[in-house]
Amino acid sequence: MLGFFNTRERLRFLLLVGVIAAPILVGTALVVSWMEADGAASGEPNGKGGLHYRIQNSSGAKTLPPPLAPVFTPYPGAALVDVSLDTDAAGAAVSAAIIGTTKDAFSQVATFYAGQLGPSVSVSQSSVIGTKNGYTVVVSNDRKDASGDTRFSYNLSQGSK
Repeated sequence: MLGFFNTRERLRFLLLVGVIAAPILVGTALVVSWMEADGAASGEPNGKGGLHYRIQNSSGAKTLPPPLAPVFTPYPGAALVDVSLDTDAAGAAVSAAIIGTTKDAFSQVATFYAGQLGPSVSVSQSSVIGTKNGYTVVVSNDRKDASGDTRFSYNLSQGSK
């Protein structure tokens, strides 16, 4: 097989094919990746008759799915790096998992979310558990990331709604 490329003309041909094919392959991969990410951000059908939204952005989600607005308030200055939301057939949120990063300590994040949750709130050093609009909400301290920022998760599930 390698003997086929022993002449200059054949090597030039191989190089020409590579120069033409490489940008086409890279461009196609980028377009497919963009289309998949765009589809997940605008919602894809799920098994509950509703939509599943998924937004991943290392610098933070620019917009959030509309069904998330009544049940979630972003922590000020936090970058929401992973947002996953499922809705039912009526378009109401069923469950959500949100991961955010902030320069603030988790105690500040916990205080912010504890003030938004229902009458019975459990606060510890690593989590806040309560209810909001009939949903069970758990905010937990994941860890410090490589840059030293606090990484937290906000999990929402249907409770007595």
